[in-house]
Amino acid sequence: MPELPKLVIFDCDGILVDTENLANRRLAEWLTAAGYP
Repeated sequence: MPELPKLVIFDCDGILVDTENLANRRLAEWLTAAGYP
């Protein structure tokens, strides 16, 4: 059985990693693929 993580970190305000730009780009790609401008 795989070992479960001992710690999970939620970075909801972007202090550790700024993922907002990446998330916005992916969302734009998905919306464009779905036919939205």
